[in-house]
Amino acid sequence: MRFKSKIMRQRWNNKCKCYFLDLMSDYKKKSTIYSHKEVAKLYVPNDEKKIMIVHKDNNPRNNRVENLLWMTASEHMR
Repeated sequence: MRFKSKIMRQRWNNKCKCYFLDLMSDYKKKSTIYSHKEVAKLYVPNDEKKIMIVHKDNNPRNNRVENLLWMTASEHMR
């Protein structure tokens, strides 16, 4: 499978305090992905289909697998 998108740049989002990547497809369609979400989707089990990813150490720059955890919004509010 050939990856047709190219990374335009990685940026820091001050609002949600996380990194994100801007991608541009061959058809000039822009999309945005968040690094921590992509790492969690690939490597952190989510059997209960929770929707939020949190950083265990509250450091949004630490996107290591062992630092990411799936949660629900209500769990995150506690």
